[in-house]
Amino acid sequence: MAWSKRAWGAEERSMTLKRLLVVTSGSLGCVVLMYATLVVASPAAEMPAALVCDRGRANVEISTTAIGGHFEEYRVGPCVAYTHNSRAVGGD
Repeated sequence: MAWSKRAWGAEERSMTLKRLLVVTSGSLGCVVLMYATLVVASPAAEMPAALVCDRGRANVEISTTAIGGHFEEYRVGPCVAYTHNSRAVGGD
């Protein structure tokens, strides 16, 4: 009887370790997949330089130091996002 309890305990521990390994590898796989998605999608997504959320009309003055640079304004729900754009200056 004592031997069977020890054998059952070892088998139970083995199953617990297998379950832990499956859960850990699944979680690690999700993290790697999410990171890869962010790396691929981040160059395509333009991040706003400023996001202003104000009741009513926002009174914001924003400027750029880049030659030929400007800010595009667009609505994001009740907020206004400002994205910086600039054109490349050609040097002949």
